[in-house]
Amino acid sequence: MQLMILVTADYASIDQATGKLNILGAFSRISTTKRFPIRHQRMSLALKLRADLEDHHDIRNLTIEMTDEDGNRLFHISGPFQFPQTGKGIPGEYNAIVELDGLEFPHPGFYEFLVYVDGKKVGQTPIELVERNQQSE
Repeated sequence: MQLMILVTADYASIDQATGKLNILGAFSRISTTKRFPIRHQRMSLALKLRADLEDHHDIRNLTIEMTDEDGNRLFHISGPFQFPQTGKGIPGEYNAIVELDGLEFPHPGFYEFLVYVDGKKVGQTPIELVERNQQSE
């Protein structure tokens, strides 16, 4: 199994007719003049997994969590998924989007989204929160 895409973005969707993953406004840094803790109004976490050929369409468990620099878990979601059946010799792909409206960040610094399938880490992506001085604008 391979994590092909993992990105934070302003918006993401999956086209119902084609299954295409659409991503708008990808970012890995948030700057704010507000005092911490802050809530980020809207964010999407988009991912694409590709099955190995030997993955026989079993039901899997997908877990996504966010940690801070100290390893404290601040967000956690988990649920079942299954790769779609494809033609012979073509690995299945699974797209997922997690809408993270109002996600709280307690302090400036680095955070990380981690992705696990059946308890095994398959990837991660960082996000940095930066507190800007209001006078520097």
